[in-house]
Amino acid sequence: MLKATKLIMKKICDLHLHSKYSGGASRRINIYTLANNSKKKGVELLGTGDCLHPSWLIELKKELIEYSTG
Repeated sequence: MLKATKLIMKKICDLHLHSKYSGGASRRINIYTLANNSKKKGVELLGTGDCLHPSWLIELKKELIEYSTG
């Protein structure tokens, strides 16, 4: 008889990061600084609230690689 087990996946995420285009944020923020600093803190998943800012959207499209369309 098989015993049912529960698999729990825990991830540390920050889904509300601001870009350099947001008021009060550092002008030195870019994709690389966000990724490197997040990695140091153990954050595995990032999201940005400024994705509709035209300049930030251009930077995101230029620097990020899409792994899946799903």
